[in-house]
Formats: sequence, C-alpha cells, structure tokens
Amino acid sequence: MGQMRSRVLSRAPINSPVYVAASGIVGAIDGLAEAVMGDRKHFHLTAPTTPGGNLTAPPRAEE
Repeated sequence: MGQMRSRVLSRAPINSPVYVAASGIVGAIDGLAEAVMGDRKHFHLTAPTTPGGNLTAPPRAEE
C-alpha cells in the first residue's frame, strides 16, 4: 500500500485528475485504517531498521 502511495503520487502531476483521485483513495484508506486499527499511518511505508541486541549466532546443538 505504501508503495502504491509513493509511486502514483510521485509520478502524477500535482492537481491532475489522477493525482486528485489517488489522493482521495489514499485518504479514504488512511481513514479506514484509523477507524479499524486506531492508526491512520498503518499502511504507510516505514524506514528500514537494523536489528538490535545480540547479533551473535545461537550456539549449535551438540551432535
């Protein structure tokens, strides 16, 4: 969903019919996400994160 948002809105000329329609659809989906999930940004893209904590491999089981 987040990929669709960035692809369509970045390629369509601002205030063109496609941009306005896509913005309306994205707004409606965000409103639904807020009503159902309690988070309007539930479907937004998030920045990749790195794992935290201990990154060492678990010990091998003895054979």
